[in-house]
Amino acid sequence: MARAFEGLAGHADTILKLAAAIVGCVENESISSVLPKVQTLGAAARRFIEDRLQATAGILETVTREVKLLHQRSLVARGQEAIAFKIKALSVLTNIEVAHLGTVGAGFQYLANELADFSKSASKDTRELASQTAGRRGALEDTKRVLSAELPRQRAELVRIEADLGNALVVVECSPTQLSRTPGNSRCAWRISPGRLLE
Repeated sequence: MARAFEGLAGHADTILKLAAAIVGCVENESISSVLPKVQTLGAAARRFIEDRLQATAGILETVTREVKLLHQRSLVARGQEAIAFKIKALSVLTNIEVAHLGTVGAGFQYLANELADFSKSASKDTRELASQTAGRRGALEDTKRVLSAELPRQRAELVRIEADLGNALVVVECSPTQLSRTPGNSRCAWRISPGRLLE
């Protein structure tokens, strides 16, 4: 039991020393210099969170615009595909006419071959463009979903942090006043030694 009381006295001594240091800071008014620093840090934290929120909103807006542009590019690719199909059909019709004209239409064979080659090339390029567009659009849709879910959470977090900062500032503002109201006898009590406490 004596050892337990000795340990308790040691803890009490540590607490009393810390309390005496706090009272000393209040008496020297050095604690009042903490408030402006805390206020500055709070304002910086608010600005940082607001900047992050605005950045997320800006990214979401950019992603949304890019998704719309990719949709327009998909429409263009579909139009190109339709044109390539019509060129292919024109090549087939030209070949039919060449066959009907016999030797007279031999000069048109070159045109039919060129149309067929152009149709193949256009179809290949259109398929590649459509594939790239679809892949990019899918990735952006996923990013958009994540950001859309993240933005309300960040807004709620900003509100919570602002409330916490406000409460912390109120505590810091009130602390010097509350500590300065500590009676003189209580201030002397901080200087009681652990040995006296055991007595």
